[in-house]
Amino acid sequence: MKHYFKYLSLMFVTMACSMSFTACSDDDDENTGGDNLSNFIPGALFDNNSELPSGLRIKLLNINSGNFYLNTTLSCQYDTKGNLNSIIYKDNYGSNEKIYIDGGNKFIGLHDETYTLNPKGFIMSIDDGESTSKYTYNSKDQLIKYECDYIEAGKTGHEESVYTYSGNLLTKLEYKHFLSGDFSMSSVKAFNYDNAKENKFYQYPSILLDELGEGLDAGLAYLGYFGKSSSKYPTSVKHSISYKSLNDDYNDEDTYTFSLDYRINDDATLSKCESKDIPSEKDIEFYTVDISYGVVTK
Repeated sequence: MKHYFKYLSLMFVTMACSMSFTACSDDDDENTGGDNLSNFIPGALFDNNSELPSGLRIKLLNINSGNFYLNTTLSCQYDTKGNLNSIIYKDNYGSNEKIYIDGGNKFIGLHDETYTLNPKGFIMSIDDGESTSKYTYNSKDQLIKYECDYIEAGKTGHEESVYTYSGNLLTKLEYKHFLSGDFSMSSVKAFNYDNAKENKFYQYPSILLDELGEGLDAGLAYLGYFGKSSSKYPTSVKHSISYKSLNDDYNDEDTYTFSLDYRINDDATLSKCESKDIPSEKDIEFYTVDISYGVVTK
C-alpha cells in the first residue's frame, strides 16, 4: 500500500533529520496551452501545441526514488499501431513483472492492484484489496486531488494531496496524513518559476512523484496516466513539513528550499530531472528520473 511505504519513509526521515514546510512563487501562468486532450495516448506525451511527435514514444524509464530507497526500471512495449500494451517492471528488490495494458478502462498492476481509468484514460482509482486511492482532475486534465482512507493494524488512516494551479502552472502542493492514535503530519511545497523552461509535453518534474507513490505509479505519471503537469518546469521549491506523534511528546517541523535541474532534448522532451542543493544535514533524497524515447513504426 502506498501509505505504508510513505509512513516508513516518513518515520525514518523524521528520526534522522528535521523535516520541512513550503511556501513559494506567486508566478502567474503565461502559457495557457492548447485545448484539452481528448485522445490521450499513453507514452505518446501531451503537447501544448496540440501536436504529438510522429511515432515518438517513451520506451524506458529509470526512476531512483530516494525517499523510499527504491530504484525501478520500466520498459514500455508498444504494438504496431503505437499503442502501449505492456510494461516490464524491475526494481532493486528483485521484482521483475510484466504488466499488461489491454486498452480498456482497467488493468492489473503490481501485487494484483486494480487500476481503473476515467473516460479520458487517466487513472481514477487504485484498489489494492485493502484500500482504494482516488484521483480527481479538473477541466484542463490536471490532477487536483488524491485521497485514500485505510485501516492499518486496527487503526484508521487518511492521506490526501491537493494540487493548486494558477492557469497551467502548479503553484502549491499540500499533503496531509494521519493514523489514529499514532501520528499526524502535513507538508506544503510551493513552486518557483524564475527563468523556467517550457514544459512542452506537460511531463512531471521529479519533485511531484513522491505524492504519487512507488516506482510504478511514478512511471505511469510520465506515461501520462495522471494527466498534465505544469506548462513550465519549476526551478526551485520551498518545502515545509510538520510531524506530530500521537503516542508520545515528539513533534518536529522544518522549512528549507532547494532547486530542480533538468536536461532537455533537442525536440523538447525531458531527458533527466533531479533535485539539487538540498542541505546536507537534511539527509533527504528525492527522485531522479532518466527517460529514453524511441520511434514506434506504424
